[in-house]
Amino acid sequence: MANVWHKKSNRRIADLDIGNCLMKDGETIKLHEENVMKNTKKLQNSLVIKVFGDNILAYVINSKIKRQWLYLGKFNLTWLGKGWILCSFEDEEALDLVLSNGQWFVKGQIIGVEKRSTSFTPDSLKGLTTPIWIRMPSLPLQC
Repeated sequence: MANVWHKKSNRRIADLDIGNCLMKDGETIKLHEENVMKNTKKLQNSLVIKVFGDNILAYVINSKIKRQWLYLGKFNLTWLGKGWILCSFEDEEALDLVLSNGQWFVKGQIIGVEKRSTSFTPDSLKGLTTPIWIRMPSLPLQC
C-alpha cells in the first residue's frame, strides 16, 4: 500500500496516452464543447463568496453557511482556494434570495457575495458586494 503522505512525481503530458484529446499541433489539449456547455449550465445558478476578516476554518464556514441558507433548499459548496467558495444552487430563485436578503456573516465576519461569471478570478475582489446598514444618529432630515 502506498504512503499517501509521499509526494507523487510529476508526469509529462507527452508520456500520457491521451488519444484524440490533442489538437493538430500535438501539444494543445482540446476542450470538448459539449462538456464545456454542460458545465456552464451547471454553474448558471452559482455564487462566489468570500468571508472577510479573521481566518476561519473551512468546516466552520461550511456549517455556518449551510445553517443560514438551509431554507433555500439544496446547494453545494466547493472550495476554490485563496479564501473563495463556489456556492451552486439548484434554482435561480435561491441564488436571488441570497443576493437580495442579506447581510451574511460567519462568526461575526462579513461574507462578500458575487454572482459567478466567466471573468471571475480568485485574485480580484471586483464586483464583490454585500449589503450593509450604517447608522447615523442625529443626521439632519434633508441628508
